[in-house]
Amino acid sequence: MSITTLLLSILSTLAITAQGDGYHPICPLPICKSCPTMQQLTQPGIGFALGMEYGTAAIRYHNKTIQSVIQVQGSPAYLSLMLDLSHTTQHTRFPDEIPTRRGKLEYVRARLQRLANKALGRPANAQTAVMAEMITQLKTGVEDTLSAGTSRAGITHAVISSPDSIHLTSEELGDVLDYLKVTNAMAEPDDLFAASAAYAGFGHGLCATYTNPDVCGYEEYNLPYQRILHLDFTDKALTTTIKGLKKWMSWGVDASVIVAELGYEHNNDDDGPSDLFFDRIRDHIRNFTISTKYRITELIFTGTRVGDQRFKDAVSAALRDLVADDTMKTLDDAFRAHDEPDFVFATAKGAAEVAKRRLEGPVRCKWSKDCKNVGQSKGESDKDGSMELK
Repeated sequence: MSITTLLLSILSTLAITAQGDGYHPICPLPICKSCPTMQQLTQPGIGFALGMEYGTAAIRYHNKTIQSVIQVQGSPAYLSLMLDLSHTTQHTRFPDEIPTRRGKLEYVRARLQRLANKALGRPANAQTAVMAEMITQLKTGVEDTLSAGTSRAGITHAVISSPDSIHLTSEELGDVLDYLKVTNAMAEPDDLFAASAAYAGFGHGLCATYTNPDVCGYEEYNLPYQRILHLDFTDKALTTTIKGLKKWMSWGVDASVIVAELGYEHNNDDDGPSDLFFDRIRDHIRNFTISTKYRITELIFTGTRVGDQRFKDAVSAALRDLVADDTMKTLDDAFRAHDEPDFVFATAKGAAEVAKRRLEGPVRCKWSKDCKNVGQSKGESDKDGSMELK
């Protein structure tokens, strides 16, 4: 993506600036090119979350309820791929410069092979094939849930989140969804990564009036700015991420690292992980937080193992005197308010919420007044052209 495209997208998406204590649009949003269909407005949002160990799926229905659907354990090929990807970034996978001629030729060959595979209806590459296998199982679970007692329901749109450190690109996720004939509901240049998805999954960073982009922008402008520490702890790895967020969407990450050696099962014996293992987790979280030099104002937890009392104690010891007392209270609140399934499905729930908003609410444009009666008997358009279903 060019710098010009990114800047234009930032201006049109955010389109806000502060003048004193007020909120003022930089420029008006354009009118959407077409009116939405009733199916687009009312279909559920489907969220898939790819983690180091497993994948999860959730559905966000039009009545605003969210359902956790399925957790699929990664196959050996999936686990190996995610471990390999944890040692890469989008920049190492798609370098701006390749120093050697041989490297350039290999890069071109791989790109041409990708295009040829897609043209033949095959997975774009080996990575696509492994991820498509995981998403297929998640997709089947969602379709079974949506089809219960009715005719078979197919998925047309979805959003996939991935670990911040790995940063799967729109192209990589697009190859997976293209192969499965599902449309990616995240339009460039937007992406969704685990910390942001989990943030939304726990109800943070969401405007209430998302079908009206102008009002939503005002609501998002008034959301508190948070510097979050996201901890994802599973059998296979401990992932630590720090990023700044107001609304769920962010343009980058301050720091993120995946440590496979700190996965729960890697230090498990007959009596479970030792106290020394949790001391290592404590030291890692503390050193990671200190190294970034950011003041943490929000804690977010996901993963199958975050409910372990010794993990909670390790986090508390790691962040004591680094995080304000009122923020540390959220540690107790998080474990008191949410059970383990919420920790497991929070990221997929956030992805589903985002998917629904991308389908029902206009993206970087607003509905025209001509759209007000599309497929609705009780819908109405407000004066700025947004739509609301009643």
